[in-house]
This record gives sequence, structure tokens and C-alpha cells, in this order.
Amino acid sequence: MRTLVFDIETGEDRAYTSRDDFLDRLVADCKAPSNWKKQDLIDQEILRQVTAKRERLALSPATGRVIAIAWGLLDDEQVQVQTGPEPEILRAFFNALDGTRVVLAGFNVRQFDMPFLAVRAAILDIAMPHWWPHARDYRFVADARDVLEDGKLDDWLHRFDLPAKTGSGDQAQHMQPQQLRDYVEHDVRVERLLLRRLERALPAIRDNRNA
Repeated sequence: MRTLVFDIETGEDRAYTSRDDFLDRLVADCKAPSNWKKQDLIDQEILRQVTAKRERLALSPATGRVIAIAWGLLDDEQVQVQTGPEPEILRAFFNALDGTRVVLAGFNVRQFDMPFLAVRAAILDIAMPHWWPHARDYRFVADARDVLEDGKLDDWLHRFDLPAKTGSGDQAQHMQPQQLRDYVEHDVRVERLLLRRLERALPAIRDNRNA
């Protein structure tokens, strides 16, 4: 069975977050301590909380969207990159393997990338491929985080003497189109190198290689 290494980049879903009712809901969830009396301090605290929430909108599938996906087989050197309208990105990735069952692999994909894709597909009413792993079915998911529980990806790339990342995910939505494509492609290339080093420690790859 083939292993597919992938990585997504996300940005704020401004078509949703620019709605007046969304901002009202965002502000309504922010509160200052009940014993505060000075209105200017209360207003500053609410503004601080709103700003902090806005900075994290791209990290939730409820308020963010997929702006890029890159993927490539573990045993290959090619990487495919898809950007553009979100529905096109999702369909391109879901159709990439013509329905072939794969092991999905990456860094923190179980906690972030996979749930994000599943929820965005549901919001956009896009069918998931039949080979997509069921929730909490880890037989076909190889996440480097299963072994490398602490630390950021760049820290582990440095420890394994592998090439560094070329940016950070929070910068992705502000990148120019070609810069975004290069960034997400590079992420898959370095994650693939890391996964190759961890292959014997990840049962989903090791046990399914000859399946």
C-alpha cells in the first residue's frame, strides 16, 4: 500500500468572518472580569480578546479555509501542489489517487490537517473519498507526532539534520501565489524526509508497505 505525504495551508474564511452577525458573535463571547468597573479598561480587554481570536481564525475549519495543499508519495520525489478556489483544492486532492487506498502521512495531520479537511468538505458539501480513514481509525494514518510528541516541525528537522522550513503557517495567507506554492511544496518535501527516517517507528507505514 502506498503512503501519501501531505500538508495543508489555511487562511481566514473572510466570506464568513466579514459578516456582521459573525463579528457580533465574536464580541459577545469576549468578557472582562465581572469585578472590573472602569469602562475603558473593560473595552480594552474585550478588544484584546477579539484581536487574539481574530489572529487564530485560520486555525479553525469553522472560520478558516484551505488555501493550498501539497502531496506526494513517500517513495517518490514528485510533489503536486493545488491552490485556487477552495472547492477546487479539495476535489483535486481527494481525486489525486483515483480511488486507491493509501496511508495518509504528515506532521500533526491527525489533529489538524485531517479534521480540517473533513469539516471544510462538509461545509462546502463536497464528498469525501471512500479511502478516507474513519475518525479514530489509525491503521491508515502515519503521523510523525505519534513519535515526536513535543516540539515544532522545524525543531525536529534541525535535530535530524534535515532542511529547514521556509516560513511558518501563520504567514501562509499573506504570501503571494507562487510563494505559497513553493512554501507548501517544500513542507511536503521536508516532512517526507522526516517520515522516511521514522518509517520503522510508524506502524501505519511499516505494516502496510507490502499490503
